[in-house]
Amino acid sequence: MPLTSPQPAPPTIPLQRSPSTRHGQSVTTATNPPVSAVTVAMAPDGPGSTRAAVDAARQLSQRALTLLERVAPAMVRLSLGLVFVWFGALKAAGDSPVLALVSATLPWAEPQLLMPVLGVVEILLGVGLLLGRAQRLLLLLLAAHLSGTFLTFVVAPELIFQHGSPLLLTADGEFVLKNLVLISAALLLVARAHPTRRVPMTWHAHAAGPGVHQKPLQVPSGPSR
Repeated sequence: MPLTSPQPAPPTIPLQRSPSTRHGQSVTTATNPPVSAVTVAMAPDGPGSTRAAVDAARQLSQRALTLLERVAPAMVRLSLGLVFVWFGALKAAGDSPVLALVSATLPWAEPQLLMPVLGVVEILLGVGLLLGRAQRLLLLLLAAHLSGTFLTFVVAPELIFQHGSPLLLTADGEFVLKNLVLISAALLLVARAHPTRRVPMTWHAHAAGPGVHQKPLQVPSGPSR
């Protein structure tokens, strides 16, 4: 039978002994070898580090949301103002590409007179939004002005739909339909500019007893009478 050589034993790490004194006598104690930086780096992260990373990400997202709450309404308002000033300037200068669309929507009006008037109105609305003056009134007027563009669906549907199909829009149809987004943005800004205020609980709410909790009413804030 062939003889097999014994397997070598794994190397052992010698313990370091550090001298110490106890009651005036020298005593040698065994200490573990120093842990290298590589060993520490390879150690798996514990639940504490994962929780810290989650908390940091949560705080970062909360800060981003807070920033968006402050910046987003102003961005929407300025965007609407810029679009209206730009489009209004094109109408007032006679270079608007929607001349045929407006003429078909309002066939009773003179296009050469109607377009400059619409342009001036849109410029005034846009400038007011850019300046942030009378936002509620201007935003409501803007939404009403954009709602009038949907008359084209009734007066001149041949300019809106391809081959008479309600699912196939033309370029003019897409141009008019996107006003839904602008109207929604304007109404959203109107709602944000009209916050609600809390009304204190009346005496009968306190008379109901300490165990009964009633939520305060939410009513729109308005000018005090």
